[in-house]
Order: sequence, then structure tokens, then C-alpha cells
Amino acid sequence: MMFRVRRFSGLIGAVVAAALVLGACSNSATPSEPGAVGIVPMRWEPVSNAFPDAHALVETITAGWNLGDTLDSNVGQAPASIRHNTPQRQETFWENQITTEENILTVRNAGFNAIRIPVTWFAMVDDNLHIRGDWLDRVQTVVDYAYENGMIVILNTHHDESMWSLFDADRPKSRAVIETVWQQIATRFSGYSQRLIFEGLNEPRTVGSADEWSGGTEEERNNVNILNQVFVDTVRATGGNNANRFLITSPYAASATAPAIEGFVLPTDPAGTNQIIVSIHMYEPYPFAHSMNGNVVNEWSADGVGPGGPDAIVDGLERAFHTFVERGVPVIFGEMGALNRDNQDSRVAWAQFYVEQARLREMRTFWWDNGGIGLTLPGIAQFGLFDRRTNQATQPELIAAIMSAVDATP
Repeated sequence: MMFRVRRFSGLIGAVVAAALVLGACSNSATPSEPGAVGIVPMRWEPVSNAFPDAHALVETITAGWNLGDTLDSNVGQAPASIRHNTPQRQETFWENQITTEENILTVRNAGFNAIRIPVTWFAMVDDNLHIRGDWLDRVQTVVDYAYENGMIVILNTHHDESMWSLFDADRPKSRAVIETVWQQIATRFSGYSQRLIFEGLNEPRTVGSADEWSGGTEEERNNVNILNQVFVDTVRATGGNNANRFLITSPYAASATAPAIEGFVLPTDPAGTNQIIVSIHMYEPYPFAHSMNGNVVNEWSADGVGPGGPDAIVDGLERAFHTFVERGVPVIFGEMGALNRDNQDSRVAWAQFYVEQARLREMRTFWWDNGGIGLTLPGIAQFGLFDRRTNQATQPELIAAIMSAVDATP
């Protein structure tokens, strides 16, 4: 069901104008008392099925949201030891619940018109890399919760580094893995419109290496470029709507560092130009946004300095803008977010600044929501904006800040 509702402008208006609870349709949550946790204005607007190019699609995104630690959860073992798990076991292994349509509508009605659905595939393949039918069915069901309710959807491969590598000696095997897995995914979803986007490799990197998060080596960056090209060629070869579907590729580790971005080569696309989007992940400044070890900063402001200020955010945004956007390549920040350290004012300021500055540079952001609500503790990362059990917002002020940045920018 798609319908248009009035949009509220400004952070204050977004908080005060809380007369509609998330999901106010046939699948909506029960309204709460005014001022209660979970009340945010409903701001859904329909999204087109087709776009003239990738730039137009990115411009359509208000703000994006990740269904994290869900279909991408896994037991971290070799495929042979876990491939008999049920789809339900895989989806709930990291303690999130089975995804429901109500969950997705809650996010959508809060103003996030794009959703990224991370999926781990390695646990659900046989020795020949054939994906289990029941897993494909479950992934498609979750995709449909968003797609059939009018959202832009990104579907990827996530945590699948055990199936391929970024070393020259392993290149033939890695190419075969990308071809085999993406041929199956693309074929299953070939009939979907341009609102469904494929993302080839999440944070392609060598896990545990010395350069894992600092841009990788020249060999690794070169192999990321090669595998990105294999992904594009494989999807295009499946035909149907995949012939002109928008595709997402990333630099090494999806990193905003100079070595990763400068070493990235945009794939040659059989569909022509303006069909590929670049995705970058940036949790900056890291001591504030993501660190869970000793180097932690709790306070942030737009006029702060060092890890408590905007420099690291601006540096990453500027690098992406000048490298890609200025040269005609659209960019999303496919993962961003700040951990809950009982520092709501700082998180609100951080989110509004980050989203607004990205949008001013014609880029869009996707909040990483791993379903964790409450405070971040040692070993427990809490990025959640919504309680998926009750379908209410746990961070309405933070959501309002994101939407205020949307309203304040083109």
C-alpha cells in the first residue's frame, strides 16, 4: 500500500509533531501516549519503479537503513559444518528475531525510503556453491516486505570472505565463486524493477590482515577491482531487468581511506554509463562512532576538535565527493552510525551533521542498525534505532535528527 502524507520540517517539528505512530497502516503498531518512546511522525512518500540513471535513484533516497545482524548472521564455521541449519536458525543466530513485514513498515514510515539487506550465503551452499532453495525463498520474502511496500532495496553478499580471496594465486577460484553465486541471485530476482539494487561485495578485504582497515595492499586492491568487474559482467549476462539494473561496487573494505579510494577502478559496464553506484562505509570519528576498546570518546559537536569534532567526517566525505561525484559517479555511504554510549545529545548532533553534509555533497547515507537497543557495553555494540519486537522507535530524537537533515538539504 503506497500513499502520501504530509512531511514535517525541522528537528523541532519532527519531534513535536508526533501525532502519528510508526507504521500507521493496516500493519501498524498500536499508538502510544503522546511523548512516549516510539512516537515519530509518519513521513512515507512513494518511490518510482524506474529512473533515468543511477544519479536519479540516489537523489530519490531520503535516508537509508540496514537490516543488520539478521540475514547476515552466521556461526563463523566452515560451510560443511552448518549447511544443515534451517533458515530460521541462520536468521536468528545473532539474537535478532525473525524479520516481519511490520518491522520493515515501521522503518519505512519513519522516513527511511531505502533499505539495505545484508545476506550471508556461504552457510547455505553445497560443495558446488548451489544456494539452498529454502534460503533463497526466505531472502526473497524479506526483500518483498520492503520492495512490495514501495522501498528502494539493496541486496548484497555479506561476510562471505571465506569463499574467495584477494590474492593472485586464488584468483581463478575467486572469480568462479563470484560468478556462480551472483548468477543464482541475479536469476532469482531478474524480474524486479530498478528499485532493487545488487551490491556485489560487502567490505571486500582480507580479514585479519595488517592492512585490513587501512586500504589493503596493491595486490588486494587490484583483485577487488577484478572481482567487481566479474560481478558486473555476471549480473548483466543473466538478462531480463538485470540488463539495466543499478549495481553497487566498493573499494577495498568499502573504506574511505585514501589508498582504498585512490586504488579503486570503476568497472566497465556492458549496460553503458551511469548505471553503477559506489558504496563507502564510514564510522567516523572512530573513537566516537564505533570504538569499543580503550580509545573511546563520548562527546561530539560540530565545533569540536579531534575525535570529538567533524574533521574526520568531512575528510571522508570530501574524498568521496572529489574522487567520484565530481566525476559523475554517484555515491552512497552504505554503512554509518554511532554507538549508544548514553550520549544522546552528541549522537543527535553527529547524525544530523553527517547526513546533512553528505546530502550537500549529493551523497546519501544508510544507518547501520544491528538490532541492538540499550547502552553499548564491553563486547556489546548497540546501534539500534527501533525495537523489532514492539515495532517502536527506541531513538526517536535520533531519527528526527536524520530526517531534519533530509528536510534541510536538496
